[in-house]
Amino acid sequence: MTKKALLVIDMQNDFCHPKGSLFLSKNQEIIPKIKKEIEKARQRKIKIIFTQDWHKKNDKEFKIWSKHCLEESWGAKIVKELSPQKEDIVIKKRTYSCFFETSLDQILKKLKIKKLIFCGCVTNICVLFSVFDAFKLGYEIFLKKDCLGYLDEKSHQFALDLMKMCFGAKYV
Repeated sequence: MTKKALLVIDMQNDFCHPKGSLFLSKNQEIIPKIKKEIEKARQRKIKIIFTQDWHKKNDKEFKIWSKHCLEESWGAKIVKELSPQKEDIVIKKRTYSCFFETSLDQILKKLKIKKLIFCGCVTNICVLFSVFDAFKLGYEIFLKKDCLGYLDEKSHQFALDLMKMCFGAKYV
């Protein structure tokens, strides 16, 4: 049986809490659904991996987006409803993709994980770029469609269609 991991992308205060610097209500809405997916994954012994956007104070990304997820800040913390447990893996990332300049690929290979189930925020940015890199690295991609936060319906649907058409993503 091929091993799987549940990737919980960037469910952090700055994106998911009303006081966050880049709050989106859709991200807050999916928290209970992701919590259920995490519980199911724990019961099925599926590895859970959280990603955290993790920026330095002078990050070039702040020319595009307002300051968010500064290292060690409240905004960078994963929302309390989804707090990782000690057996979970947390990957801190400096850009959109959770694979770019992180140890995620090496960790997955060491654990012999071939299938990745994506949930979190946001569909057309961090999820999309992470899925693209996962595809290039040879992983099988699954999207928990009802557990994805987004900016707007149009960009959400575009990203879903793109991931399905170009990267073979399947909806679960």
